[in-house]
Amino acid sequence: MEHRSTNETYTACAERPCTALEMAEALRTSVRPLFVVPVPIMVLRAANAFRLPVPFKQDQIDRLVLSKDYDISLARRDYNFNPCSFVD
Repeated sequence: MEHRSTNETYTACAERPCTALEMAEALRTSVRPLFVVPVPIMVLRAANAFRLPVPFKQDQIDRLVLSKDYDISLARRDYNFNPCSFVD
């Protein structure tokens, strides 16, 4: 693949969002099934504020709930980016 030098910002994600429930179900039915416990965002923020170990940094916790852009057309055009969904 040829690298194209551009000043573009690329979105690298699946083409469609998946819900926490879809991710939990995918994890439960994966090759190595996992026990999934839903944790509200507010609990993650509180744990982070008290410096308890959580698998996310503060900025990552905030990004979990932000509206996101799922337009991958530039990445597809310039780099032939063709992702598969987490739940697939």
